[in-house]
Amino acid sequence: MKCACKFRFYPTFEQDTILVQTFGCTGFVSNRLLRVRSDAWDTEKKKNRVSCDLLFVGRVKKRA
Repeated sequence: MKCACKFRFYPTFEQDTILVQTFGCTGFVSNRLLRVRSDAWDTEKKKNRVSCDLLFVGRVKKRA
């Protein structure tokens, strides 16, 4: 048997601001990782590993 629940919440202005920033950052990081992987495939015809992605995320965090 499958069960699903739906939730709805109404954030305050401060919570909404934090949510927008968080989702914006995650979108930026995933788009950058996709570009890095695509470039690696186009130039070297090899797949980029997850460990390389984690190193990239660490470097981005240090810059911010």
